[in-house]
Amino acid sequence: MRISEKKSGNRVIVDMTRNNDVLVTRIVNPTALPPASRTSSTESVNFPAQFTQEFWFDYSYWSFNRSPAYQKATQRTLYDALGVLALQTVLQGRNCSVFAYGQPGAGKTYTMMGSSCAKENGNESALERRGLIPRICQGLFGEVDERKRSGNVCTVLMSYVEIYDERVYDLLSHDTVKVSRTLR
Repeated sequence: MRISEKKSGNRVIVDMTRNNDVLVTRIVNPTALPPASRTSSTESVNFPAQFTQEFWFDYSYWSFNRSPAYQKATQRTLYDALGVLALQTVLQGRNCSVFAYGQPGAGKTYTMMGSSCAKENGNESALERRGLIPRICQGLFGEVDERKRSGNVCTVLMSYVEIYDERVYDLLSHDTVKVSRTLR
């Protein structure tokens, strides 16, 4: 949680726990929270079932660090779990899509592209900070080069778009101005 969020009295309302090898994400109804002055912004509060909803996901990565022993999922962790499968799918000649969804500031761009800023990531090298897209592209074009050396012909068609405010932006366009299309 950001310092500004703590100062504003925001509290943790999402909790992830493992239940019989199933990752359960529990979300507390914010209207059930006591006033901000009565709870710590970082404490996880137990609420009766009527105030919570539980969700199960194929993959889910917790980034709220409550314990010094806890380690956040790295870019490598995400690539190993998601990117490798996407790459294998494409290399079998099938279409594939990687989709990131969330509120502003949730980490979509960081997850997809990574970060060039060493300050944000401690001791990680630039290669370790790469997101899903650069890692998938490196694997894809490395395999294309291998197949070409074997005499195969390879064609790669790719799009990379951003949907924001009901407008679609082509992020691979050479235009310096973002050209968008309205969703219908």
